[in-house]
Amino acid sequence: MKISQAFFGVNKVFLDTAPIIYYVEGTPGFGEVVREVFNLLAQGSFQAVSSPVTLAPVFSNANSFGKASNSTRFY
Repeated sequence: MKISQAFFGVNKVFLDTAPIIYYVEGTPGFGEVVREVFNLLAQGSFQAVSSPVTLAPVFSNANSFGKASNSTRFY
């Protein structure tokens, strides 16, 4: 099943810490899958929500790994 098929009919998702970190860091094996999810999100296929508790480690990790430019996509 393709990612777009899995999200068909979905209106809103909660993004937890791990998928966001995979996206920001471009983690091999997971980054590609999460990138597809974020592409669908950017196209307006659905909305996403997260929590400050989830986003805090994402931004601090992105800065420490030199990926700060990726984390600014969430501002």
